[in-house]
Amino acid sequence: MKSADEDVTRFGPLPGPEADAALEPGLDPRVGPYRLIREIGRGGMGAVYLASRADEAFERRVALKILKRGMDTDNIVRRFRNERQILAGLDHPNIAVLLDGGTTSDGRPFFAMEFVEGEPIAAYCEARGLDTKRPRRSSSASAHSSDDGSHKAQGETRPGKSRL
Repeated sequence: MKSADEDVTRFGPLPGPEADAALEPGLDPRVGPYRLIREIGRGGMGAVYLASRADEAFERRVALKILKRGMDTDNIVRRFRNERQILAGLDHPNIAVLLDGGTTSDGRPFFAMEFVEGEPIAAYCEARGLDTKRPRRSSSASAHSSDDGSHKAQGETRPGKSRL
C-alpha cells in the first residue's frame, strides 16, 4: 500500500483536493468504493468519470458512468439499468469489462467499467485526416490497441463515444 506522501502511481498522480473541482457541482466525489477524479465524457443520459478505488484495498482506475441529474424518471432509470445489464452479459476480449454497479448517495444509478487509456476516436481520425462522417460497415473503429497488440472497445460505437 502507498504511504500518504507518495503522490504518483504507475497510473499517474493520485487524486487530490483539486480533482473534486472538476466534478459536477454538488456531486459526492465518493461513489460506492470509488473516488471520482475528473470527468472524461458526457452524453445524453449521463457523465463518465475517471475514478479510482477510494478504500485503497488495491489500485485500480475505472470509467464510472453516472445517470445525469434530472434524467431519473422511471423510464430513463430503467433504460440505464438495462444498458448496465447488457454490459454485464458481454464477454469478449475486445470489449471493456463491466466491473461494478450500484447507486450514488443521491439515488442515481452508476456502473464502473474497465478504463481504457486512449484518445477519442474522432480526435484520432481528425488528426490523421480520416473521414468520420461516412458510415462504417463494422464497429472495429472503436478498438483500443494495447502494448501486446490486442484491442479493447470502450464506449458506444460512434466516433464521439469511442476511444482508440
